[in-house]
Amino acid sequence: MIEKQGGSILKWLCLGLTVLILGAVGINYLAVDQLLVSALNKTPYSQVTVCAHFGGFVQSNTVVIHILDSHSLNEANLTDFLVALAHSTPQETKVFERISLTSGLLGEYSLSGSDWKILGDMGQADAARQKEFLLNQLGDASGRPLLNSAATAEQQTAEREKIWAAFVAQFVRS
Repeated sequence: MIEKQGGSILKWLCLGLTVLILGAVGINYLAVDQLLVSALNKTPYSQVTVCAHFGGFVQSNTVVIHILDSHSLNEANLTDFLVALAHSTPQETKVFERISLTSGLLGEYSLSGSDWKILGDMGQADAARQKEFLLNQLGDASGRPLLNSAATAEQQTAEREKIWAAFVAQFVRS
C-alpha cells in the first residue's frame, strides 16, 4: 500500500514538471521566438536561422538569441544583419535588461537592452558606424566590456580588430 502511494506521488510530480516545462517552452515561443522570426522574415535575412528565448533562471531578464551558421552572412553584411535582428526583436512589453548573442548553446556576447534598441534604430547608419557602436557596447556573456579601457590607443586599435575578428568568426561561416 505504501509503495503505491509513493508511485502515485512521483507520477503526479513528473506530470506537473512536464506541464511546467511545456508551458515555459510555449511562452518562450509565443512571446519571443515566433515574433522575432516573423519580423526577421520581412528583411533580406529571412534565410538566416535564428531562435530566441528568455534566459530563465540562469540569465534572468535576458533574451538569448541563437544565430545558426548561414551562407547568407558574411563579414560585409554582418552589421546590417545585426541591425535588422535588433530591429526585429520584440519590444512590446519592455526593453530587456540584456541581449545575449550566441552561435551555440551558451551566450558568448551580450549587449544591454537599451544598446540593443539603439542598434536596431541604426538602419540608416553605415557599416563602419554600426561596427564601431557594436565594438564599444559588446560585452562577454556576463556583461563585462570586452575592450580594455586602460590600454593605450594603439593597443586598443589592435584589441578592437582582434575582438571584431573573433566576433565575425563566431557568426559567419567561412
